[in-house]
Amino acid sequence: MLSKYLTIVISSNSKMEKGIKYSFKLAITIIVAVQWLACKQTPNHTAAKPAKPNVALRTKQPQPQPAIKDTISVYTNDVYDKYIPSAVKTLLKEKLSGWKLPSPSSWEKYWFNEYKKDSSLVDYVTGDFNGDRKPDYALLLVNEQHAFVVWVLQSDSNDNYQAIQLTELTEASLPLETGLELIDAGKLNYLSMETESNEIKAIDLKHQAIQISFFEASAETYYWDEGKFKSVTTGD
Repeated sequence: MLSKYLTIVISSNSKMEKGIKYSFKLAITIIVAVQWLACKQTPNHTAAKPAKPNVALRTKQPQPQPAIKDTISVYTNDVYDKYIPSAVKTLLKEKLSGWKLPSPSSWEKYWFNEYKKDSSLVDYVTGDFNGDRKPDYALLLVNEQHAFVVWVLQSDSNDNYQAIQLTELTEASLPLETGLELIDAGKLNYLSMETESNEIKAIDLKHQAIQISFFEASAETYYWDEGKFKSVTTGD
């Protein structure tokens, strides 16, 4: 009887142990499965809205521009000492007393500098205007009444000079918008004012001539012919 009871107890204990083991394995399986599902799922968090950009920081602020340096020199009367021979200054005193060269500040710096060449200025050119192989001089001068006139100091057959008035700038005002240029001998195109169509014609200059240019407007060229100066319009 006792042996039979022990057999039953042992058998019961064996079944209980199997049940416990099964329950334990099942619990482990459930835990692992829950953790695996938790890793696979994306957390359901509400996405934070991006911060509104700071417009003031994003906007490109205008940078101060560096001042443009004016590279053109400020000309004074000293420039005449370099470009105009003392002999010409002596002729001015002798032949054109009361007239003088305008101050370089009478022109905008750009124009004074633009017309400054090796042997000429905006108000001074030299050449052989009458073909006697002697230097002649054209100058834009001003008097005490603020009249502006283009004069020529021209050599004659007696090795002397005479002052010839070419034209007065009747509407001149400061800053001046007039300059002198030397035109070489040869073919010269000009505008004929004889017809309404302003036909372009040409003449052959025998000698060098003087062009009076009115900046960005027109020009008039004076040339020596038959013992006097004549003029044609060479710019419009």
